[in-house]
Amino acid sequence: MRENRGGYSRRGASRNSENNDIHGGKRSTPTDKMLSYARSIADALDMDLPESVDGSFDACRDFIDQHAESVPPTDKQVKFATTLADDLGEDIPRRVLDSKILLSRWIDDHQEG
Repeated sequence: MRENRGGYSRRGASRNSENNDIHGGKRSTPTDKMLSYARSIADALDMDLPESVDGSFDACRDFIDQHAESVPPTDKQVKFATTLADDLGEDIPRRVLDSKILLSRWIDDHQEG
């Protein structure tokens, strides 16, 4: 199963039993998990969630795709990444330091494992 950048699984969306509003094989309403994630993004960015997001799968997905990378990382995440970068003798690009998702990917790519 491929994971979407926004943190929700496209296959998981079709298996949700609540709001299982599917027309022509395409879901018309967002899953509860998608709505929760969209709300958390809006809260983190101190913005109102567009009304269309509640009733449209596509509008919710578009909102997540458009805004998820703008959510800033936590202080703990920045501290961990900075320590890791220092240990590796690498710099973290500014754009990566400004995004929770991008910083998480950077950490995953640079951790031993």
